[in-house]
Amino acid sequence: FFLFAFVVFAALLINPRAGLISLIVSEVAIISIGTLVLSSRFILTDAGALGKGSLEDWISAGVSQLLISGIAMAGLQMLTDGYIKAREQADSMVDTLRDYQANLEDRVAQRTEDLARKTRQLNASSSVARQTADIQDLRTLLDKSTDLISKHFGFYHVGIYLLNQRGDYAVLQAASSDIGKQQMELGHRVRIGAISPIGIVTSENKPHVVADV
Repeated sequence: FFLFAFVVFAALLINPRAGLISLIVSEVAIISIGTLVLSSRFILTDAGALGKGSLEDWISAGVSQLLISGIAMAGLQMLTDGYIKAREQADSMVDTLRDYQANLEDRVAQRTEDLARKTRQLNASSSVARQTADIQDLRTLLDKSTDLISKHFGFYHVGIYLLNQRGDYAVLQAASSDIGKQQMELGHRVRIGAISPIGIVTSENKPHVVADV
């Protein structure tokens, strides 16, 4: 029982390799003690009625110790493997939950930013509409509109095109940037239906967004 406990506690408290070494040590101890007792070099003072036993008794004791300790070590190893697997699964679940929480926070932040951006755009639109509502002169209205839109929406360039009398060209009539004003002075115009944002908008009469210009 002492040798069995020695093997089990070594495997449980240290590692399976320590348990295997302890099992080898216990087997060597049984063989050594059995050899000494059977050769009468060592006398068991508390043997009682058992005497020193026979060779078969000592072999049986060694084999029993080997089998029982081996089964115990195998069971401990299975428990250890199960614990490690359960811990890895728990860690994986925690990592998954953390990723989900992080993604959820990112989506909430993105939705909040989108809502704030739309709110700013609505406020900017209202502000432009209020400040241009009372302007009667077309020239002043166009110039004021481009400047206000550029300022409130943060656009580096705003241009307003009007169709000519024949309806075949869109002519630049107002611009917020210096380059746009230079184009306006040169009479910049775009043919209706041309492959460009202005040509598409004027031909289809629908909004058109280009991400890279």
